[in-house]
Amino acid sequence: MSVTYLMRLTPAGRGGVTTLLLTGSKAVDLFSLRFIPQSKMTHLSYLPAYPYFGKLRLDETDQFEEIVSRIIDSNNVEIHCHGGDMIFHVIAQSFASDGVQIKNCIESTSTAISTDTSNNSQRELALRLLPFAATKRTAQILIDQYHGAMENVSAEINKLSVSIDMIDHNIAIENNDSKVDCKIQTDLLRNQYQNQLNELRNRIEENKLTGQHLVKPFRVVLTGETNVGKSSIFNAILGYNRTIISPVHGTTRDVIAAQTAIDGFPVTIYDTAGIRNNISNEIENEGINRSIKQIEEADLVIYVIDLTTDLTTNRNKAMSEIIVSKNVLTCYNKSDLTTLTTDLPDGICISAKTGAGISELIEKIARILIPKPPSPFEAVPLVWNI
Repeated sequence: MSVTYLMRLTPAGRGGVTTLLLTGSKAVDLFSLRFIPQSKMTHLSYLPAYPYFGKLRLDETDQFEEIVSRIIDSNNVEIHCHGGDMIFHVIAQSFASDGVQIKNCIESTSTAISTDTSNNSQRELALRLLPFAATKRTAQILIDQYHGAMENVSAEINKLSVSIDMIDHNIAIENNDSKVDCKIQTDLLRNQYQNQLNELRNRIEENKLTGQHLVKPFRVVLTGETNVGKSSIFNAILGYNRTIISPVHGTTRDVIAAQTAIDGFPVTIYDTAGIRNNISNEIENEGINRSIKQIEEADLVIYVIDLTTDLTTNRNKAMSEIIVSKNVLTCYNKSDLTTLTTDLPDGICISAKTGAGISELIEKIARILIPKPPSPFEAVPLVWNI
């Protein structure tokens, strides 16, 4: 027997708008029984993204709730109503009287969230993560997973696996000496299937990192010695002045963070205190210790070097020990103050003051964090990491 569910897609608590999803084979019929369109000329249809404004009958009396709705397909109806827990429970109680099962997708604790990567679990997890998506791109990836991206690729993997098994079985029972030509063709076909299978599996593995950062921002930490321009680069990446800029050593004493989007993925940029040796100032020392902690937790460390200084000088010992095992991008700053911008060691040359190279730096950050972003409707394994 088919079951119809009413799911709450937005977080519990107070809010301006609550979004619900009525899903199941009877979703449209049950919705039609309770929906009264604003215009008497309105006829419900499956036009993509076509909104319907009207009232939802809450019980057998004259109580109604104004809503905006959209019929996604024959099994799914999206409902937007006034926010808050109370109205959700009233609507839920009304649909429950019609035999609909209620599922509140946003749980109060992460312990209620399954980390299973099965197809059904991935669909449900996509719904639970969707309200927390910070960008349009990550929201679209989650929507693709809800609509069965993982299910489709799993079906393709199973199909290829079965084909390979059938070929192996036929090879085992054939007389290979009398069918040499046939065996060559069979081996070519098997290799083709195996390569396709490997590509699908490898791509899912590559997309695991993306799945971990659809709602949890990547951590990018700017580090280097004092007065190399970390705060200027921080401001340039963000596009506004978030931190104080000064030629005085040790101006940044604490870690300063700001969230942005790079190539459509959430990223938190950290501006840290300059790291130098033999500091007697207790406050600056504490700032350096906090910087070290952020570096240890970073997904990417941007090591900033001042082009106007002696580039032959080795990094100080403390810095070398900190970043030895991290994903590091060397950034040569202050290109506007020197002609020494060629034949540099691996890295990227910029001027935070003039903006030269900033776009290239942002693009480099994007490709290091996610070398190959997922294509539309590509399978991306999801995890709950709110």
